[in-house]
Amino acid sequence: MKSFVVLLAGCVCAASPGYAARTLEQHEIRMDRELLITAPEVVDSEMAFYPGPWSFGHLMEEAFGKSEAPTVVLRWLEEWASGRPAAAEDPALVTARPGVTSKIIESWKRADGYQVGPLAWSPRLENAPFRLLAIVNRMDLGRVPVEEAVRPAFGPWGGGSDSDVESLMGEGRLVFCTVDAQGRPLEGGLTVIFEYGLQGTTDQHRIDWALAWHQLGEMGDLDATYRASLAKVTRLFTDRVDADANHALGNGDRPRSPVERIPRKETTQLMRVRTNDGALGKIWEFREWHPDEEGFLKPAVLAGSPGEEFFERGSKPNRMLTRWLKREVSEIRTNPDPELRELPDAFELPHSFSANGESWKTATLVAVVPDNDAEAHWDGWGLSDSEVRRTLSMQTCCGCHCGDTGSVFFHVAPRKEGEPADLSPFLRTDGSRLRIRDPATGRGFVSTAMEDRVEMFRSFLSPDLRSSEIREMQVSRRLRVH
Repeated sequence: MKSFVVLLAGCVCAASPGYAARTLEQHEIRMDRELLITAPEVVDSEMAFYPGPWSFGHLMEEAFGKSEAPTVVLRWLEEWASGRPAAAEDPALVTARPGVTSKIIESWKRADGYQVGPLAWSPRLENAPFRLLAIVNRMDLGRVPVEEAVRPAFGPWGGGSDSDVESLMGEGRLVFCTVDAQGRPLEGGLTVIFEYGLQGTTDQHRIDWALAWHQLGEMGDLDATYRASLAKVTRLFTDRVDADANHALGNGDRPRSPVERIPRKETTQLMRVRTNDGALGKIWEFREWHPDEEGFLKPAVLAGSPGEEFFERGSKPNRMLTRWLKREVSEIRTNPDPELRELPDAFELPHSFSANGESWKTATLVAVVPDNDAEAHWDGWGLSDSEVRRTLSMQTCCGCHCGDTGSVFFHVAPRKEGEPADLSPFLRTDGSRLRIRDPATGRGFVSTAMEDRVEMFRSFLSPDLRSSEIREMQVSRRLRVH
């Protein structure tokens, strides 16, 4: 598949103390090298197998500790299967998923040499049934580093719920699929995404992150040199301590590279783990977990996604959510301050709201696809403003993975070994124009989601572009998309 590219005007790395300004060789932003990396030469390399830096086992060990990781994994799987939460806001919202036991735990036990049954088991991470699909640069999800800018740049669609981990510079992600004992993707498909915050607080940090990713596009082949360079970047956010990156000046006043200048913390930068699951039960569902204070993964409320009952066309919950949304929009558009009348990138759904004297609970720890319908979306019963409807629907799991993007459940699909993952049309990388039919109105519109990711990444490479200017581009992007 041919990669979508944008010509990059000469970008100059801003100088910092002890670092000489360096002009990058002009080269195109190569999406398949810098933003969305799915090539088998990378995802099937030795680095994707334990104890490699892109393996499931390595990520869990870095997030929770080498000795603790097997226990964390086992507890995560068992609670996912049983519906027994570690510390969920509302245990009643966590439903059991028995397929976790039959299709993941039991298969993994056999691979470890255990008999299926109640005997104690500590998972061997080298046998983890997860295959790497993609490494993803999501700097476009960053927040503008000024006090008054607290909203996600592009809204929660494409992103998860808030986390205690700082992510001003955006996110880095590794996407896996689950495989059976023969190495085949589970029927129906199940993906697991590790999402990390990119550390930094200044414009210079943003430039350094952009340069670290962008320099990968200068390399001719996806060979060992490319993979080693990519690993240096990913380990900046996946590892507590990156043994490959020297963040000290070292040899006197030796200029430091962008990778060496990026700030690090000793704590894990894992924000969340999310699943997209069509394999473990009859109904397609999405879940999310966050690291907790005790060092385990706890279920988390899915930001932007109301419960299943709110998706039923014409139902009372559906009508009441529409009424709440209309009230929110009216308050925004009639604000006395003209500068605050612009609709947000996404609406912040409360865990509950009141309408017609009744209280309605929207928060959910499990988002399902109603009737497993690939065109599922939130229709906003009685809502005439298609932009408002689409804004809310796109921030739901169903809307983003189904009707509102023209996708069929997966944006990055499970794959066989040796083959690249299929990407949804929404994530096309061939430079083609994508026209999507609005599932509520039937009208078509052109999606520029991937072009906009490239445009934003290009802006991050400019040392002269300040936070306020980037924010203006982000606002402009929302207006074009919706």
